[in-house]
Amino acid sequence: MATNDEWERNKEQAKEGLREGVRAVTGFLAALKDAIDETIRDVRDTGDLDPDRAKEAMRSTMKRAQNAMEDVKERIDFATRKEHDTLREELYALRQRVTDLEAKVGGGPATIPIDGA
Repeated sequence: MATNDEWERNKEQAKEGLREGVRAVTGFLAALKDAIDETIRDVRDTGDLDPDRAKEAMRSTMKRAQNAMEDVKERIDFATRKEHDTLREELYALRQRVTDLEAKVGGGPATIPIDGA
């Protein structure tokens, strides 16, 4: 059971995590805006509305957005849905193993000591 101090510490960590997430998303949006602005400026300055050039400009913008998103993921310690699902499956498998081991030992869950519990 968590103490009041632990609860407050965890609460502050969660708040700081949210703040960092907001900063990261703001940075991502700023990078995306800058990339779009630069693309528009290039097209305006060159007067080149060639479809191939427009496609390349879009690719460049999307690449910058992807790079910015990778930075966001690193800053907020982001886990993908696939990673989350994989961990969930591993946790389920481990729980099943523990249950099976407890059944083999006999007596149920209370017979196997767990450190810190």
